[in-house]
Amino acid sequence: MRRKAKLTWVLILVLIASSAYTAFTLLPSRSKGSEQGGNAWRAWAEVAWRYYTPGIGVDPQSLLHRANTQWHWFTDWDLGSYIQSLIDADKLDIIKTEPSFGKRVEAILGFLERRDLSRNGFPYWSYSTYTGEPDKEAGETNPADIGHLLLALSTLRAYRPELASRINKIVDRHNMSRVLERMGLEGGFYGYYAAQGFKAFGFDGNKAVNRSLGEMTRLSKGPHVSIYGEQIPRAWITSEPILHTLLELPNLNDDLFQEYALRTYKVQELRFRETSNYTAFTEGCYFAYGNYIFEWIIRGDNGATWTIVSFDQGKAQTLNIPAVIYTKAAFAYHALFTSEYTHKLVDWLLSRKEITTPSGFTEGVSEANELVSYTTDKTNAMILSAARHAIERTTNPSEESFAKRAHPSTMATVRTAISSVSLPLPSKLRAPPNISDALAAPNPTPTSKSQQ
Repeated sequence: MRRKAKLTWVLILVLIASSAYTAFTLLPSRSKGSEQGGNAWRAWAEVAWRYYTPGIGVDPQSLLHRANTQWHWFTDWDLGSYIQSLIDADKLDIIKTEPSFGKRVEAILGFLERRDLSRNGFPYWSYSTYTGEPDKEAGETNPADIGHLLLALSTLRAYRPELASRINKIVDRHNMSRVLERMGLEGGFYGYYAAQGFKAFGFDGNKAVNRSLGEMTRLSKGPHVSIYGEQIPRAWITSEPILHTLLELPNLNDDLFQEYALRTYKVQELRFRETSNYTAFTEGCYFAYGNYIFEWIIRGDNGATWTIVSFDQGKAQTLNIPAVIYTKAAFAYHALFTSEYTHKLVDWLLSRKEITTPSGFTEGVSEANELVSYTTDKTNAMILSAARHAIERTTNPSEESFAKRAHPSTMATVRTAISSVSLPLPSKLRAPPNISDALAAPNPTPTSKSQQ
């Protein structure tokens, strides 16, 4: 009996030690850690920052970054993501080793001051991580990519006012009025987001920018699609531009946009309840189909819902593949609309140990439980922004957050705020293709920033 009792106590001690070890190793990963305030978010931010380690996502000599670990180029959109990541990481005080924030910013601004432009005076679509030289065969950039870069430069200008004059001269060098005159701006949520960047540098008087800034009102007067009872504009709808807008422009005063953002989140939670499939629809890397796909909650051309598309020479190809639960969207929704669903969503992703790597977070997991193992700047940049947003909310709880709006008790408040707007009844790894002009056409094919 004494031997049995001794053996029992040994087993109990082993179980306790095992549980303690498991809790210790999973603490930075499980979203239950978010109940401890910003500790879990800070740990997740540190994982995301690994991507920007020299020798992984940043060249040690040029200090320029790459769009993903397998492609040594970057676009203007990518450069905007890097700038935003630097600001987020500096605010979180997680840049602990060289090169410092200042050295990295200096490398970026120096590049922008001297980079080669096309004969039209426009930036090229992509530039080399190693040399900063353009890939001239890839052609010129597009307004969506430039808009993202401008918004990041505007944020840097506000964060480091001593750089304002230098940043303004960089923008002047890039002939933005001519870019807008020749290329215009796309419609929908991507155009709305990009227009915020042009507005930040005084181009809101431009006709194309002004039209894109008014996209929410225009969409509210057009046909809508009903998804699980939520009315969403019949447009090309995915999470990417919505999440960037919410994370990078927290003080944006547009109740209609905020309402549509809330509805876009809600239908993804409702899809999970209906199908038991975790849902975080956006765009990102994939195994095939040009290594890049777009997950559309709604297609603007035919109103179809929950479709996946790749692009071949600007033409949309509908794919019959399992949806990907993208890591960046899951963390962003968790920061913005914290709920029981987002807790479960993040926990489910983090239950896959391969989701965190020495290079940062991977892209996501498909509904077929396949790991999309690429590591990219766009995923880790958005997670850094999500962490910064969540921690700022924790340290300033008086600040109104979108998380409050994710619950039914406050839905009525949000809708009352825009009651003057009449909403209509519903109606029935290589660089991806550059598809930036397509939304200008009637029944357009969607466009996004051109990205890796």
